[in-house]
Order: sequence, then structure tokens, then C-alpha cells
Amino acid sequence: MDTPQPRRQQSRHSDIFERSLQRLDDALQSPSGSLHGRPRQPDRRSVLSRRSGRLDDLTMDLTNYTMVGGRRSILPGEMTALEESILEEPELTMLTEEDPGDKAVSGLSEEFLSAYRQRPSEHQLLDLLADYQQLTEQQVERLAQLVRRVPAQRGATHLTATRQLHSQLSKERNTWRLLVSLYRDRLLVTSQEPGALLLEGVGRPRSDQRLAEDLFKCQTDVRQAQLVVDWLEHCAADDIVSGYMDKVEFFGNTAVAWENTLHALQVADGRAARGQSRSMDPDGPVRDRQPLHDLDQDDERRLLRYMFVLLRSGQMSKAQELCLRVGQPWRAATLEGWKLAHDPNYEEPASEPRPVQGNPLRDLWKLTAWQLSEDVSYDEHERAVYGALCGNLDALLPVCSTWEDRVWAFFKVFVDSRVEADVRENSQSLRQLRPLPQHYTEKSRSPGAIFSEVDALEKSSGRTDEAVRLYNAIQQCAILGDEATMCAKMAAFCKEDGGNDQLLRSLAHIVLLVRQYGSTEVDHEHCVTVLEAYVKRLVSRQEAPLAVWYTALLPPPLQTEWCAALMESARAPADRLRTLRLAEGAGLDAPAAALAVVRAARLPAEPAAELSAETSEDDRRAAGAIQWLLFEPAQRLDALREGNAICRRLLLARKLPAARELMQLIPDDSIAVLLARWKETTGETELPPEQDNVVKEHLCVKAFMLGQDSYQDWSDQFYSQRPRRPELRPAASFAETVAHEQRLKQYETALERWRAAHTAATAATAERLYNVLLFPDGGWMADRAAPPPAAAAAPEGAGEPQRQRELAQLRRLYVPQTVCVLHTVLTESGRLQEAARLADLVAGDEYQLYKEFSQPELQNLLGKLRETSLRLLDQNLDALGYPFQ
Repeated sequence: MDTPQPRRQQSRHSDIFERSLQRLDDALQSPSGSLHGRPRQPDRRSVLSRRSGRLDDLTMDLTNYTMVGGRRSILPGEMTALEESILEEPELTMLTEEDPGDKAVSGLSEEFLSAYRQRPSEHQLLDLLADYQQLTEQQVERLAQLVRRVPAQRGATHLTATRQLHSQLSKERNTWRLLVSLYRDRLLVTSQEPGALLLEGVGRPRSDQRLAEDLFKCQTDVRQAQLVVDWLEHCAADDIVSGYMDKVEFFGNTAVAWENTLHALQVADGRAARGQSRSMDPDGPVRDRQPLHDLDQDDERRLLRYMFVLLRSGQMSKAQELCLRVGQPWRAATLEGWKLAHDPNYEEPASEPRPVQGNPLRDLWKLTAWQLSEDVSYDEHERAVYGALCGNLDALLPVCSTWEDRVWAFFKVFVDSRVEADVRENSQSLRQLRPLPQHYTEKSRSPGAIFSEVDALEKSSGRTDEAVRLYNAIQQCAILGDEATMCAKMAAFCKEDGGNDQLLRSLAHIVLLVRQYGSTEVDHEHCVTVLEAYVKRLVSRQEAPLAVWYTALLPPPLQTEWCAALMESARAPADRLRTLRLAEGAGLDAPAAALAVVRAARLPAEPAAELSAETSEDDRRAAGAIQWLLFEPAQRLDALREGNAICRRLLLARKLPAARELMQLIPDDSIAVLLARWKETTGETELPPEQDNVVKEHLCVKAFMLGQDSYQDWSDQFYSQRPRRPELRPAASFAETVAHEQRLKQYETALERWRAAHTAATAATAERLYNVLLFPDGGWMADRAAPPPAAAAAPEGAGEPQRQRELAQLRRLYVPQTVCVLHTVLTESGRLQEAARLADLVAGDEYQLYKEFSQPELQNLLGKLRETSLRLLDQNLDALGYPFQ
């Protein structure tokens, strides 16, 4: 028999040859990078010659490729032909971005909403959960492809956010996967009574395997605990595909176990080196209390660690295949002893005997495995492998580093202990079973106690990732069936943190699931808190098509509030109309939301210290908000009412230009539309008092603005457009005198035209100012009739008392001002007699304008009237402009 050379010696000549080629290439400066005209592939040296710095590290320092079972694996930065065909051109473009993760999953929210709307009924729950799981799985795979395509030279820190998003979506996928499994069992599987199972088994022996199957049929907690174990193993299998299989190589080119130890023994004629085992049987190193060769110890640790990883992911057959591949068939055989015995020949006799399944001496194997898992001389991962198969929790926990690992360990032991107890109680074996250690049954805990211990271990680990902890809490509550606590934890998280967009989407759909199909003990307020947090995020991102549908799932008061918040973000008329139609399509009260937007835009009713001609952004926002009420004719009354309210605030703040802009936005046919709709609805032509007062107030504001505009035109015409009399300089020449006379004639003509225009402007301005002062039906800014109590119940939001106070303030502010302006127009235009008669107008009982004057304002008006009377006296008229008799 040829002596196998150790891997380090086998690769020595290859190393020398490679270094020689490299030096020769460097000396010749070969442009191709190698003597053969193409880049050299790395040599397939054994694991021993390519060690990383840490012996217990699973990953290898593989620069370009790895070999797993003879298959070339994909490294970061490489793509398979299948992945190249899957990724489309937009996804190829994403790789040029700094962190394309959010963009890659941007459509997930729409897909979730579409799935939710397509399966609204209760009997479609499992299909809906399956859709959620499939959607997240697709996005997880898509992100994984993006990460794998990142060139290696861009560094491991590239796409940090994308990697974090991939991890979070993996957690979400696992959560949906768990919910699918649990809800399918809770909705479709009915536990059978133990007595019925006994009747079914009368007349036929029941093997250990059949006993375990019957236990799962009648014990819901055991069956669902096994579902949890299967779920955790499935999730771990996904992690292996992405984290281990493409990075780890545990064996060399020969299927010889402990080849370096064997080579040392053969070279030394069976005499082991000092401090090294001289036995090659499986128990030799433990029996001799001597270790293997250093390199074999390293390989053994790697093998055992990966065996545990495979066992943790439920891939027992792959673990056995790996043992066979590395020359340890005996270890693969030891992994068969945990299986329950079953002889199918006793149940259904066949023409040919069928093989017996499982291990009839399982109790002996389990006792031996327990002893091995307790022996500290073995590697911790080897002890964990056999501890998982025999139910030794103490051997499992030291190698469990995550929440999922610990939950898997506890539940696997829980299922094992329950199955073992049932098999031993009902076993029909002809021999007496060997007893297990006393503390075996002491490790059996209820699911609630299991999670209490897991939580204690997690706190000691010091992990602070809130999103991961939240998903773990959701999964824990789902396993325990405690949906009320689940919703409470999600609500608390949304209040404190909120998380990113994808996390909030996930929480919202979990809440919708629980609210529709869950326990009646769930606090509705917690569900609303989570949904509201997601709606808030959608509104902040201005995703109107999504926001309106989730807003429709909130209580009516919150629907109006958040729909209004969404509308506030729309500025262009087309965007506003689109948002309004989306809200209507989602079943929201769009008119109420539009009304709320307008009311939120009102300005405080605080008069400014001085008149300001500038319009601020807040003024424009308040004025522009009225457009929300102009899309539907049915809201024209609200448009007038809210327009009046905003105008009152603007006028009280002396924001006349802003009020003018607002009045220009309200269509001129608004009153006609209002009257037509009222007649169409009731058949009457007279509006009710409340609506009639709204119309009158609108007309009052319109009359006031017309008066102000007319006065501005009159002032401009009087002070700026009046022709100036030409002047002749002293000692002017004859030609200059003739030209001056010509200019005088032109001046006289222009002056006549100006006087005619001024007379017309004065008449128009005076008329419009009189319209304000002599406004019919109670006066300017005074209701025609008091509205009934029901109508005064705050149709404007601020309440009727507030409105009446604002109307009174406007009268006190602008009635004296209008009187003074009218007096100025009349006196400057030479209509002194009419100006003097303003005293009768102010003092008259019909309009009682004097009530709106303060004492200083009355004194100021009396002073102006006195000056007017003096000018009349100078014209030989009495103080009121009448001729003396």
C-alpha cells in the first residue's frame, strides 16, 4: 500500500513552481499576466496549505473560487448565467448606485396591498399568507443577487444599507413562513382524542414510530412545537445556502480520515510522535488521551462545526454524506441511531418482507449519545450534535449564539422529551427499556417557560438591534398564540422608534391579519397605532395611491385627519384632483378631508400693527387651500363658508392683497350654483338662514374689496394722472411763448378729459364705498337673520360665537376707515356738501354706524367734518352746505 503524502508536502512543489512562474512573469513583464497567455487559475491546493489565521474559523481564505463536492461555487461579484438572465437592465443599472436596496424593493408595498385587496375573505387567509411569503422571498433573492454582483474590489462595506435591508426582509420572510405553518395547523388540523386513536389501534401492535405519530395527532402543543422546529431548520437552511455552502471546504482530494495522523504513523512504523495518538479507530484519541495531528484536529473541528450547522438546518442526510465524503462512515452510521423503530410487516403483510425502519435499540443508543454529549473531552460541536439527537439541552446551548438557535434547541428538546415519555409509557417492546438520566425529564419545559429562559439568555448577550428583537417578539407571540401581546409590542415599537418603510409595512399587514382573523382579546387601539404609523410614513413620502387605502382602514376620525394630511402635500391643481379621486376611490370621506385641509390653513385672527401690502407664503397657502372645495359643485357652500372665514382672518390681519387673491379664486357663479343645488334638492328658491348669511357675508367681502380697488384706482387717477400746467420761464423768446400757448391749449384739453374721468371715478368710487356703508339687510358684515341653534353648531369649525366676534371686529376696523376714505374722496373731488352729510349717515339710527367708532375715531371724523364745514362757509354756504336764507 502506497503511503499517502500529507497535503502540506504535496503542495510544496506546487508552491515552488508557482513562485517561479510568478518571478519569471514579473521579469519578462508579460502583458497577459502569465507564460501561457492567460491568467493562471489558483492551484487546487489542499485545505492545509490555505489556512486562514484562525483555526476555528469556518471560512477559508479563497481568493477566486471554492470547491464543494467537486462543484465550483459562486463568489461575491460573480453571477451565474441564470442570474444574468433573471436580472433586467434596470437592475443592472442599480449596481452603479451607492446603495440600491431601497430602489430594488420599492414595489413591494404595492404588491402587498394588491395581495391584500385580492384576498379579502376569511377563507382566503392561508392563500394571503402564502402570497406574503412568496413576495418577500422574491425580494430577498433579488437583494441577494444584487449583493453577489458587487465587484470584490468595492470592498465589504459597500452596499451596507442593502445588506441590512436583506437581513431585515429575511426576518420578515421567516415570520410569514411561521405564520403560514401555524395558521394552517390551527385552522385546518383538528386534534384527535387519544381514546379514538386507541380504538383505531385495536388488534395491531403499534411501533415506536406509530406511537409518535399518534402523539402528534392528539397533542396540539407537541405538534406545533415540531412545526416550530421545522420552521427554524428551514430558515437555517436558507442561511446555509447564502452563508456557508459557497465559502467552506472541509476536505482534501482524498477520502481518507485523519490522513496526516495516518501518514505520521506509517512513516514512523506505527510509533506515534510525542503527544500524538497512535490509534486510528474512532475511539482511539479519546481512549489514548492523545490528540490527533494538529492539521487533522483543525479539520475535525471544521467538520464537526459544519455537521452541527447541517443538523441545525435539518439536513441530516447531507451531514451523513459529508462524513462519508471525508472518510468517516462510522460517524455517518452513528447519526442513524436516533430514529424511531418501525416494522411495516406487522401492519400490512406483503408478498416480500419489507425492511425494518429505525433503531430497535434506540434506548441504548440514546443513553450512549447522552454520555458522549456529557463528556467534556469531546469537541463542543460534536457534543452538540449528539445532544440534539438525544435531548441534552446542556450540550446544545453553548454552541447556540442567536435567538433562533436557542429557541430551536429548547423546542427540539421539548419535542424529544414528550415523544420519549409517550413511547416509554405505551411501548410494546418485549424487553425492558434502559432508563435515561434523571435530569433528562427535568429539562422539559412548557413553551412559555422556554421563552422566559430564551429572553433571559438574550438579555445577557446584550443585543440591541430593535428591529431584530421586534421580529423575534412577534414570532414568540405567534408561537404562543398571544396575539394581544404581539400587537401591544408592535404598537410600543411604533410609538418609540417606527423603523424603516419596509418594517412598518410588515407590521401593518401583521396587524391587519390579527385584527381580521385573530383573537377578540386584541386591543383595537394597538392595531390602530401600528396602522397609523404606517399611514404617517406613506403620507410623509407622498405615496398617495398607497396612503389612501391604508387610511381607509383607520377609524373615521383618523381617516379624515390623515387624508387631510395627504392632501396638504399636493400643490398643483392636477395633483390635488388626482388625490381627491384616489381618496374617493378608497371609500374615504374626501369632502370632509378637503374641508379639514382648508380649516387647517386658516391664519390666526390677530390684527397686524400696520397695513402690509406683501403676501406671505402662509397667506398664499391659506388662500390656495380653498381650491380643494372647488372641484365638486356639492361643496360650493363649504367653499363660500371657508372662503369667508379665511377672508375674515386675512382682513383682520390687514392682508388685503391676500384677501384679494382669495376672492379671485372663488368662481363668480358660486352663488348661482348654490341656489341651483338648493332648488334641485328642496324645490325652494329661498336659502335657509345659515346659508343665506354665508352668501351675504361673501357679498359683503366682495363689496368691500371692490370699494378698496376702486379707491386705489381713484387715488392713482387723482394724484398721479392729473395733468401738470406747463410753465413759461422768465424772459422767454417769442417762439417759446408761442409754444407755451400751444402747450396750454393741450393742457386745457387734457385737464378737461381728466376732470371727466375723475368725475366718473369719483362717482364709481363713492358708489362702491356707499355700498359698503349702506349694505342692506342689517348692514355690512352683519347677518340678515340669526341662524337657528342647530345651524350655529360650528359649521366652520371655529364656532358661531367666534364668527360673530370676528364680524364685529371687522365692522369696528373697516367701517370707520371706509367713512374716512369716502370723506376724502368727496372732499378732494369738491363734493363738500355730500361730505358734510356723512355726519347724518354716521349718526343715523337706520345703520347705526356710530357704534363702530371709538372715541378717538369719532373725534378724528368730527375734525374732518369741521374742516369741510369751514370750506363750505368760505363758499357762502352754511355748515351743512345749504344756502343761507
